[in-house]
Amino acid sequence: KVFNFLYTTVYVHKTFMFLERGQVFESWKNPPPSYLEYYFFNVTNPEVFMAGGKASVKQIGPYTYSSRENVTFLENGTKVYALNPKTFVFVPEKSVGDPQVDIVRTVNIPLVVSEWIAMTRSREVMLDIKLFMTRTVHEVLWGFKDPLLTKLHSTKPEVDEYFGLMWKVSSAAI
Repeated sequence: KVFNFLYTTVYVHKTFMFLERGQVFESWKNPPPSYLEYYFFNVTNPEVFMAGGKASVKQIGPYTYSSRENVTFLENGTKVYALNPKTFVFVPEKSVGDPQVDIVRTVNIPLVVSEWIAMTRSREVMLDIKLFMTRTVHEVLWGFKDPLLTKLHSTKPEVDEYFGLMWKVSSAAI
């Protein structure tokens, strides 16, 4: 019984304790790779749609990223620090193209969700901001300086000038 108790205690301690050399820590520090796949709908006929016709879209993707976070022990090994936000690394072999080069024409999301502007032709023309935007996949994901948000920022500094679906989610997109 004593041997079983000692073996169980050592096994449980080694297996389940969150120690730098323990199995639980190793699983947490070096998890299996996780991937995020992004797909977009590229609007191929914005002029027809703006004239009242049916939008024609073509799906593009995936643009695949793996995520990682930096894990460090602090002080005397009793505290763990995980750097957030995560870093996303582009995985070309699991992707269809280069997000820095590939272009997508999609709905201008800042324009659509903005409460500041009414969706009328006169305002769209006055501000020279269109319903559809043409950007690289990288810009749509990780951010770009948006003209509408920049105009909003000039009167409301709390509004960020940049927009991206993953803007401020990641410390870096490589």
